Amino acid sequence: VKLPCSSAKGGLKMVTIASTSRESGFAADLAALTAGAKLLNSYSGKLTFDEARKIYLEDCPEIILLSGGVNDGGDSETVLHNAKNLAESAKLATYAKYGIPIIYAGNEDVTEEILDIFYNHNIDGRATGNIMPEVNKFNIEGSE
Repeated sequence: VKLPCSSAKGGLKMVTIASTSRESGFAADLAALTAGAKLLNSYSGKLTFDEARKIYLEDCPEIILLSGGVNDGGDSETVLHNAKNLAESAKLATYAKYGIPIIYAGNEDVTEEILDIFYNHNIDGRATGNIMPEVNKFNIEGSE
């Protein structure tokens, strides 16, 4: 399914979720804003069950950017945890006829696992390059 998008009301409503607020969180917010998104909220660290529910019940994004962990041995536990919590809560997005797509731009060591989690929950999950492949090295162009 391809859906049109207009930035007439300020761009896609987006939520970012990152492993840390100062590094990958900053990069995720920067990627969202430079792509023209309307940033609704930013989360960092391991999402709690209540935070995952809040994303779908209160923030009501049209798209989600999940990031965190540098490549080649960086944190993978947090992004896997967050992907599972998002996937299990996604059914709460009753406001979205076709569901909420999730873009993964984190540790590339676990990209396939992340996409499998989304696929197994019928979520349109897409992956792009890591927005922070090395500490303090940003790569936001691919996630825009």
